[in-house]
Amino acid sequence: MACCLSQLFSFCRLPRKKTTRFQRDWQRKGGISFQDGFSLLELMTVISIIAIAVTIASPIYLSWLPRYRLKHAALDLFANYQRARMLAIRNGVEVALVFEPEAGVYRLISGGADRRYNGTAHPNDDIVTQTVRLSEYGSGVKFGHGDALKNATTAASSEFPSDGVSYNDNVAKFNAEGISNVKGYVYLTNCRRKAFAVATPTMAGAIRLLMWNGLEWQ
Repeated sequence: MACCLSQLFSFCRLPRKKTTRFQRDWQRKGGISFQDGFSLLELMTVISIIAIAVTIASPIYLSWLPRYRLKHAALDLFANYQRARMLAIRNGVEVALVFEPEAGVYRLISGGADRRYNGTAHPNDDIVTQTVRLSEYGSGVKFGHGDALKNATTAASSEFPSDGVSYNDNVAKFNAEGISNVKGYVYLTNCRRKAFAVATPTMAGAIRLLMWNGLEWQ
């Protein structure tokens, strides 16, 4: 009876996992066994390397992040200018970008039933298509010219709009033909006082995106 049970357990026992020829050769040459884990020393070494890498990378990342967020905000503003122009042409209505510098907000607004942007005259007739809050970008992104030494319109002048927006009544508009009714610039800056400018420098509807490089706008 005992012999039968022994044979039965021997039959049911799972076979041992075979090692490959490569594994056997590696172990014979002094390599780490494939069944071994990491030692505490090896684990601490890896953790130390990761900590050193994070320490080196953190200042680089923190200096890069504000610039990235400001550039992102400027590119979004540039894209919204283009969107306003496209909507004006496609829908045959007047479309405006309305800036509120003190609140750090701008809105894309389309003309309503009369197909014109009325502003405060008939605000219920206008349609707010999009609202953008600069604070949501982080890193102190706001309206302003930062450390720029001259405005983006002329190289000779160093005057800037006090609120960062040079449009009359802080409104940029496009008519149904895609032509800008007014000329002006919008300046954006951040906690590092870097600066970008987005503008309609002519009434033809052209849109420009500029960056202050420390010496000039480009």
